[in-house]
Amino acid sequence: MLWMIALAQSPLSLNMVIANLMPFWSSLLALWLYGETIFCIEIVGMGICLGAVAGMALGANTDITEGKTGNTYDQVWIGVLLVLVVSWVSAFMAVIGRLGRNIHWSIFLFWYGLLGSTLPFIGLLI
Repeated sequence: MLWMIALAQSPLSLNMVIANLMPFWSSLLALWLYGETIFCIEIVGMGICLGAVAGMALGANTDITEGKTGNTYDQVWIGVLLVLVVSWVSAFMAVIGRLGRNIHWSIFLFWYGLLGSTLPFIGLLI
């Protein structure tokens, strides 16, 4: 749902670049949660990629963006922030999913199914 709101606020090209930062966030979460090591070359690569994404987000041409979507620069930033949240949630789900290796698959499947069926109903009620 956040993804759809973000698409209405900012251009798809910018949203896709930011949404695909999920491996970056996953590496940082794995470092924090599991204590996995990150090599120096990975840190350098992550810094370069994050800098490039920040440059694209900060360097968005407001005239082009406003002309194509009708949104102002502030609305584009709302979309960027929403896509960041989507990327963080995706990374968190991927990293937390590794904890499920020690849990029986039927318990894991039951709770994911329950969550997946309950949240859309709550969204419909709101």
